[in-house]
Amino acid sequence: APESSSRQPAEEKPTQSLTQRFSKEWQSVGGHYISCTKSSLGQKILEILQKNQVDSIQAWEQSYLPEGLLDFLQSKGIQVENDSNPKLRAGITGALCAVAETGTLVIPSEPGRPITASLLPDIHITVLPARDIQDNLSQALQSLKNNHAPTIVLVSGPSRTADIEMTLSIGVHGPCQVFVCCLEDEV
Repeated sequence: APESSSRQPAEEKPTQSLTQRFSKEWQSVGGHYISCTKSSLGQKILEILQKNQVDSIQAWEQSYLPEGLLDFLQSKGIQVENDSNPKLRAGITGALCAVAETGTLVIPSEPGRPITASLLPDIHITVLPARDIQDNLSQALQSLKNNHAPTIVLVSGPSRTADIEMTLSIGVHGPCQVFVCCLEDEV
């Protein structure tokens, strides 16, 4: 058989491979990746909060998060605030998209979606539908063309910094633990 007949036509990468790639890259920069469905999301987040002894959080407004998530957490005794408070140890946000190539989240800030929920607490939890994972930064930026958020932050793992002696410190200028709850049934 001729060599050209054995070649496969170029295809778009399936969402599953983007999800796997994002997960690998996200974990390589120190992030925690949790695969879940709409029905298991609340319980997965509750487990993170309980494991870290967190009973109050800052979160985006309900309209920017999966339906019923904040109601579920409140029914389990978690106090939810929308305004920043330095005493809150955890924040919950969504993301506009993610970049599989670098394990990066693209997080907007605007009324109802305060950036402080992702930057101030020690623990940042992001809800990410699998369908919003882009292959590379160029594709992610292209998908932002019509977004008018005044601020967009790119997050690749926990906050890290090094001193003059190159001693790495985690969580000095932001969260020391970052979690992505990826909604696998959102493809």
